[in-house]
Amino acid sequence: MECIVEFGNLSVDQQLDILEAKLQNKDILLFQFYEKNSEFIGEEEYVNECFDNYCDDIIHYYNPKLQEEIKQAIYSELIKNCFLEREFSDIRRKEEVEKLYNEMKRGEYTNISGESITAIKELVFDKIIKCNKNEPLYKYIDERKYGKSTWILDERGKVYNAGEAIWYKPANRKEALEILERFPIFSCIVLKEREQLDNFLIGYTVIETASNYDLLIFNNT
Repeated sequence: MECIVEFGNLSVDQQLDILEAKLQNKDILLFQFYEKNSEFIGEEEYVNECFDNYCDDIIHYYNPKLQEEIKQAIYSELIKNCFLEREFSDIRRKEEVEKLYNEMKRGEYTNISGESITAIKELVFDKIIKCNKNEPLYKYIDERKYGKSTWILDERGKVYNAGEAIWYKPANRKEALEILERFPIFSCIVLKEREQLDNFLIGYTVIETASNYDLLIFNNT
């Protein structure tokens, strides 16, 4: 494995020149779009991570109505599991559920049952995974799709049983530069045109360091 340190300091033109430097006749450059393997969806690690991101308000919502839909679904769960539907008037119930909701987002679960928190975490995860899609990006990638692999490429090299990846080909240099500009952390491969993805020649992965980005270069041997 080779490493080009401080790759992130280069302009996108310089970066692309490095990625294309080893291309030979009929070689193509494909970029990776990573998808978590469906068998991992629902694992506690990812459910908790999604819930924490929701509580910290760091999720970007591609569907502008989704954030409010999730909030109202959580309200319904809190009302049901904390028995607020029977004990309070409508006004008091609204006040109490807002209080519980704010406590939940701060990580204060004293007044919320463990069963309710578990249900809410799964609810949030399910809605984010199924409904929060960047449809323009999916369309862009689908239109340039070369194929799909049952492995991903990251700092470890080719990794199986960690997810799946769509590999897509920019139409021209301009598009390749736009991809590098938009996604500073990326993976891509050099492949003979019409060859199977498993037989790629060279893999590139950008990793984040303490101060910059480095480029790792793998030979697929």
